[in-house]
Amino acid sequence: MFNRVTSFGSGCCLLLAILLLGACSDSSDSSSVSKSWSSLGITDSYEIQSVRAIGSKIYAGGLAKNGYVSLRIFKNNAQTAHLNVSETLGVNWGIYDDPDGNVYLGWTSPAQGHVSKYDPSTGAITDTGLNGAMSIADVYCFDGKCYAAGVDSDWGGQVWEYDGTTWTETGVWLSDVETLISFKDTLYIAGQNGATCSAEICDYKFGAWLPVTDLDNNAAEIYAFTADSSALYAGGYAPDLSGQVWKYDGNTWSNLNIQNCSLVNVLRVSADGILYAGGIDSNGNGQVWMYGKDSNTWTSTGLTNSVVVNDLTEASSGAIYVAGRDSSTNGQMWKYE
Repeated sequence: MFNRVTSFGSGCCLLLAILLLGACSDSSDSSSVSKSWSSLGITDSYEIQSVRAIGSKIYAGGLAKNGYVSLRIFKNNAQTAHLNVSETLGVNWGIYDDPDGNVYLGWTSPAQGHVSKYDPSTGAITDTGLNGAMSIADVYCFDGKCYAAGVDSDWGGQVWEYDGTTWTETGVWLSDVETLISFKDTLYIAGQNGATCSAEICDYKFGAWLPVTDLDNNAAEIYAFTADSSALYAGGYAPDLSGQVWKYDGNTWSNLNIQNCSLVNVLRVSADGILYAGGIDSNGNGQVWMYGKDSNTWTSTGLTNSVVVNDLTEASSGAIYVAGRDSSTNGQMWKYE
């Protein structure tokens, strides 16, 4: 099954064939009226794994067709920069910014995880000196520090904490860590519990990672988090290999029933409160769905020509941008507006 942190090429079309089947419901929802998808027309990428809106710009990371890990910057839907993060084959899982405006990029070359920092004021990309990582699945900045999640060189799950100078291991006990987020001033991670072979969610309190109310083994793996003021949402796939989304209100988990879906790779709550899920549909195509909180139903947004949706972000204009790969095996981005 699709796994970001244990397979270097999980997001690269040359290195991994995504073989996932399922289907997702297409219930109607009025929030999709008058919106449509358009491609940004990228032609020089193998795959785009990560995307994040920061200010008036969109940052996207992935594998360029020159074989290098790359960072693309867009403004007004036009690409304004295409930078090499490193002159080596690799994939970029995770883009996040700190309060000073620096952009952190989590990426993995063959059997080694890295975190690079991009300084928009100078255009420089520098390595932050993370050691002991085999792969990086996600990066996140919270409460004055930045965090990287993945697998360490001993094949165990790990989260590293960066104070701007030094990386420190936080002592995760999971077999991998796929994603992380803050919810109600607490840092959460999702990974797999090697003892149960099921997904586990932990929060970071008193200097230790502690399991929260579990999903009763209903989740095999979780790849995505998002949150609003009242709930934490997790997405991935269930033991029966169907994609699923779960909601946590701070006490209990509930299934939001994105039925017969192969995989959920990304979740985002938009500024107007719409929950978006991106992943793969029954025909092996990338798709984005919206959850109607009043109707409690999922609606396909009608994305076409996509093989996989890896990440999703919302621009300041309210437009939704998606990163993935198109049917021509080309890394691509789409805008929903």
